[in-house]
Parts: sequence; C-alpha cells; structure tokens
Amino acid sequence: MSTFCGFVLASLCLVGLCLEARAEHGPPVSQDKKLIAWAADVVTTGYLCDHAEKFQQLPFDGLVINVRPDRAAYKLGEVFRGYPYGHFSGWWGGARYERNDCTKAIANLAATNFGRLTDNFIVMMSVAHPGDTEATPPGWFDTNWNIIANNAALLASIAKEAKFKGLLLDCEQYSPGEGVWGKPFSYTTYKRRCEKTNVPAASFEDTAAQVRQRGREFMTAVTAAYPDITIIIIPNTYGGQTLELFSSFFDGMLEKVGKATLIDGLEDGYSGIQHKTFARIRKYAQEKGTRASTVPELYKKRLQYGMGLWIDRRPEKGWYSDDPKNFHLNYRTPDELEHAVYNAYSTSDKYVWLFVLHPQLWWNPDLWGENQRFQMQFPGSMLCPQCPHERVPQVYLDALAKGKESHDLDWSTARVRGLEPPRYQKTITPEDFDKAQNILANGSFEQWSSGKDGDIPNGWEPVSARESTLSRDGDFCRDGSFAIKITRTKSGDGSVGVMAMLPAEEYRGKTLALGFWTKPAFKMANLKEAGRPKIMDFDDAAEAKYDEASKFVTFFEAEDGWSFNATKKTIRESATGNIWLAIYANPPVGHSVYCDGAIVVVE
Repeated sequence: MSTFCGFVLASLCLVGLCLEARAEHGPPVSQDKKLIAWAADVVTTGYLCDHAEKFQQLPFDGLVINVRPDRAAYKLGEVFRGYPYGHFSGWWGGARYERNDCTKAIANLAATNFGRLTDNFIVMMSVAHPGDTEATPPGWFDTNWNIIANNAALLASIAKEAKFKGLLLDCEQYSPGEGVWGKPFSYTTYKRRCEKTNVPAASFEDTAAQVRQRGREFMTAVTAAYPDITIIIIPNTYGGQTLELFSSFFDGMLEKVGKATLIDGLEDGYSGIQHKTFARIRKYAQEKGTRASTVPELYKKRLQYGMGLWIDRRPEKGWYSDDPKNFHLNYRTPDELEHAVYNAYSTSDKYVWLFVLHPQLWWNPDLWGENQRFQMQFPGSMLCPQCPHERVPQVYLDALAKGKESHDLDWSTARVRGLEPPRYQKTITPEDFDKAQNILANGSFEQWSSGKDGDIPNGWEPVSARESTLSRDGDFCRDGSFAIKITRTKSGDGSVGVMAMLPAEEYRGKTLALGFWTKPAFKMANLKEAGRPKIMDFDDAAEAKYDEASKFVTFFEAEDGWSFNATKKTIRESATGNIWLAIYANPPVGHSVYCDGAIVVVE
C-alpha cells in the first residue's frame, strides 16, 4: 500500500512539474517600459497644474495631454468644471501659432510638479475640425503648408521646455475638415471632393511624392526644435483605407529622423488580451509597414513599437463600476485587464498607452468619493447605459499596476477567446481551400453572358450598379483566362462589387468559407483593402436579427501584387431565403479593382 501511494505521489509530482514546465512565464516588466494614459480629452495644462498630485496616485508613468493656444475658441459645452474640455485640432489648421500665442500653457507646465509622471506627451491631430480653425487648412501642394510644420515645431519646443518626452501624432482621419484636403491622408476623400467641386485632382503618384516631401519638412522642423524627441504615431505607420498617403509621409519622416525616436503606437491592440494576439498584431505591422515603405531598411532599423489598450471597450454595452459581481459584464474583468497589460508590455519596445471613453471618470481622481457622478460625453451609439459613475474601482487600478509582474504567456480562457475580435484569427490562405470542393459555379469569372449586354459574369449580380461598371479583363487575371474588373464611376459612400447567392435551406448550421484574389489597378497604401468578402444570411422571424454578416476578413498577400482575402460564417439554423456571398471593392472614382479565383467551400 505504501509503495502504491509513493508511486501515486511521485506521479502527481511529475504531472505537476510537466504542467509547470508547460506554462511559460515571462519575466517581470523592466523599469524602462512605461504605461501612459491618453487624457487629451479632458486634461489640459491648467487642469494638470492644479491636480498633478492626484494624478501621481494613479498607476501609470505619464499622460498624453492637450495644449491649446491662448486665443483658441471654445465650442459650446467644452468647459468642464471651469477647465477647457475636448481636443484642440487647430495645430493642423490654417493659422500659424508662435510661442507668444501659448503663454498660458507654457506657464502652467512650468508650474506643474510632475513627480513620478516622467513620460508625458502632447497630442497633435492631423484633421483640423472647422470649430478649431481660423483658416482653411493648407493642402499638400499649397505654398503655405509650412504653417503645419511650424506649428508642430512649436509643440515640440513646448514639450522640450516642459521636459516631456515628445508628441503623439494622431493621424486617424476623423470627421473631415474644410477644403478638398479635409482628410489630409485620405486620397480617396480628396478625389471625391475634387469631383464634387470640379477641381482637377493630382495623380496618386504625384501626391504621394509631395506628401513624402512634406514628411521631410515636418520632421526637419520638429527636430530643429527638439533633436532627440520621441514621436508616437497612431493608429499605425503603414496606412489604411482612409490613410492611403500616410506611408509616404512617414517615409519622409524617416529620411529626416536624425536623433529622434519614432514609435508605431499600434492602435490595433485596443481589444487585445492574449499574448499571441499582441504578438500577431506586432508581426503584421512589421511586415505590412516594411512592404508599404519605399525605404524598408530604414523603416526596420529606426521604428519602434508601442501598444494601445482601450480599457472601457464596448461602452454601448455598459461599463460596470459599482458591483464587483457585474465586472464580468465589462469587456475585460480586472484579471483579464492585468494579463492584457502584461502581454501588451511584453510585445512593445517601451510604451503601452491607455484609451478610455469615460475620460471624466478616469481623469478626475480629485473628486472620487465625494458623491460626484460622471457621465460619458459621447452620445448616440457610444452612450454607456450604466452612466453616470462615481469612481474607478480600485481593483481595476490594481490590475494596471500588477501588469508589470511576471505572468503566464500562454494564459487564456474560453471567455477571452470568445471576446477578442475575429480579425485576430489565423490568416486563411489559398492552401486552406486546396482539398475542398468549390460550390461556386463561376468563381473564376470565365463565363459572361448575363445582363442586357452580356456584361455581367454568370451566376453573379452587381452591387451598386449605378455607381460602377463591371468588365471582363484578360490582361490582369490570377485564375484562368479572365478576371472581373470593378470600376467606380460615380462618387458614393458605399462599396461596389458583385454578389452570388446560395439557398439558405441547404446550408443551415454549416460553416461556409469565401475567398478570392484581388488587386488594385492603382497604387494604394494597403493592398489588402482592394477587395473584401462578406457572407450574409437572413432570418424572417420577428424576434431574431434579420440580417447577420460574417465578422472578420483575413488577408494573405502574395509577392505578385495579388492578395487572397477570405472570411467565414456559420449559417444560422433559422436562416431563410438566400445566403449572400459578396465581393466588395471601394476604389476612388475613375479607378478599378481586379478580382479573380473566388471560391466558396463548406467546412
């Protein structure tokens, strides 16, 4: 009996050792890595000066704040407890600012005791909202574009004098400003505005070259004011669907980087929790950015990576702050936030930055516990049904601090795996379809006899036919002798493309995968954006959601300039009518996208 018990005990110890070995713990976070908080919505220099002591009690190492010139106008509702509220975006506007325009901000920063807040940044937005501008923002070809470089240099000098680390350059193209360049990094918006106003548009190639030159001028001005400045760029450095021109601007910045440090803030990390998710985001950014850059070796050598985290993700579902029993209803529980912070640290070079949609709640610690209630200031679809809140639960603040401790890199739960957006899934490649039967009859677009003039491929229907044309092309094809060429002919907000249908009754409860090859007929920053697949089913039952679409797209980019884009969806058991299998494109007016080799398989 004792021999048997000894054997069992030894076996259990061996199992424990195996489990311990299988759990790969990362090291504690090094002291040179920092957690910074995006507070530009409500924290201006005056508020920071008056409440710096309270901010130092929060578990982060710095802030991203908003600086306003003295003469900046305030829109209705932009004063909160006596302080200016909201961003000032006029630095990218048409007015030139000098040091004597910012005496209040400079004095406030000089009088602030930052203490442990060592890594602070000033935000500069690239879209100037009309309420913040004194003149129409200059375009890339305008002779007075140096106004923007001048304003950036001014912010850099203010940052240097305040002993800030530098600037956070927010290049997300929010609500457009005035003029054809209201979204300066969106060539598509520029083309559409030119068309509406009968203004001749410069070619993408000429514009990209000019934008690159402006990137050089921007960086030259900034580093002249602050040679060893750090600049964090969000949402990323490789561009996107409304950022087609940013990779050119960033190439220009790289060419004049000097002693400065450039960091991709990787906003894609917002929803991340698992280590493998953050690692995949960084790897994708590295590969994508290198391909998009015209100076790839410089890009790889001089760029660092941070990671963004959105704390109160999905606010429209409510952010629960009062009863710990309801914390599981938040996007992340405190334990999940702790792991997310650690995993973000482990995949960043230095900075993890926090974003919240309850800024009054998070960035007013001086009023916590004084019977104050804070209401989210984002109305409409973003409105939190649990607002107002009294304070941030201490357990969530503790989670931010504990994120620097050693954690299991392989940690995960079923809930976490279900939470993270499907776009973080493994990329679907053409090889994943190799052994499956294509249930599309004309996926390679070889047969063309439909439509009044035989200008529609058999088995397909046009999407937004009034805004586009379809044509058979034999010069640019990937599968067979022909591809479909989708050309946008009129300005519109939606996508254009083609759609096939399958009877829902035959595929209820089954998972369908749709993939196709796509290539733009014009230069764009992101090849992957040329075409997107979507699977949609429908349910006529009144109590169900009528239409439900696939929720992710993966992109596999080949070396020949084509991208294989794919999606999956499990068809609902209650689906009725037809399933829509759509190939969408969104080229600028007068431009085209090629699509070929569409395949649909049942998994």
